[in-house]
Amino acid sequence: MDWKTLLCQERTRETHRQTEERRSEIVRDHGRAVFSTPVRRLQDKAQVFPLEPIDAVRTRLTHSMEVSSVARDLAHAVAAKLFEGKIVDSQQAYEIEMIAATVGLIHDIGNPPFGHAGEKAIQDWFEEHPKVFKKFPKKSERLKKDFLKFEGNAQTIRLLAKLQILSDRSGLNLTYATLSAACKYTANSLEIGKPKNQHDRSKLGYFTSEDDLIKNIRSKTGTAGSRNPITFLAEASDDIVYSAVDVEDGVKKGVLSWGERQVGNAKQRIYSERSIQAGQIRAILDAKADEIGEDILADTPAEFLTAHSSRHTATAQWLAMKWFVRHWFD
Repeated sequence: MDWKTLLCQERTRETHRQTEERRSEIVRDHGRAVFSTPVRRLQDKAQVFPLEPIDAVRTRLTHSMEVSSVARDLAHAVAAKLFEGKIVDSQQAYEIEMIAATVGLIHDIGNPPFGHAGEKAIQDWFEEHPKVFKKFPKKSERLKKDFLKFEGNAQTIRLLAKLQILSDRSGLNLTYATLSAACKYTANSLEIGKPKNQHDRSKLGYFTSEDDLIKNIRSKTGTAGSRNPITFLAEASDDIVYSAVDVEDGVKKGVLSWGERQVGNAKQRIYSERSIQAGQIRAILDAKADEIGEDILADTPAEFLTAHSSRHTATAQWLAMKWFVRHWFD
């Protein structure tokens, strides 16, 4: 890889550019992300605590803004070293920062309601309804694996590339440089876990519908089947932010204190993925039955209500499926 190729300014579709425009295409990507509908939708998605009435507790939007800030700071430090070593020029150093900031902002836009629990709800629905894949006999097996391994990061790529803006089949039409850095995982559904113990191939990176796009991204940026270096900075920023501020939100909610023992056990008490996405989600939804509202419960089909021990867990699955249908076919 080399930085000149990685910082590819081309877009999936040529776009009109004002003659007086002084921003590079990569810098313009950040503005497109900030003003996009998928980013705005993050304000109603939970970071840790769903249906949260306390306005000081983070939503997925405030989390993403913080990740974007940290990602830009990390990239600034890295780019400064590259500039000192004469590996990149000053403009390229700035563009590395902007890509990191953009990826930090958009990294969660593909996540369904309730995060990993929503992903699991979508996976479970398709596992229970295998007949839907028979409508596409030529791609049945690959599509089945796509949805049984449904992943928010793959949905992020689909949103960026196709679903926004609706009048443009190229989506937000970001540069190949930014799209490359947004690809957190590199495997399709047939490649997951191959080889073993390789993090970037541990989950679904993109759907069948984005095969051609991924080929173009890899060709234009020279990444082949590897991760873009900026992707590591964005992922590290996400880890840094949530490992610190999720605990802070727990303190605000009163479920944790600043005592060393409680904070030290925070992961086991509430922040471990299995706990928060399974038992905690169910407990929170059950406790907030009145806040969910009978109008939402009334909209939940009877088969969802009878298939779950908790009607509010059923509602969570129904909301996740409604989100999926809306944002897959939009």
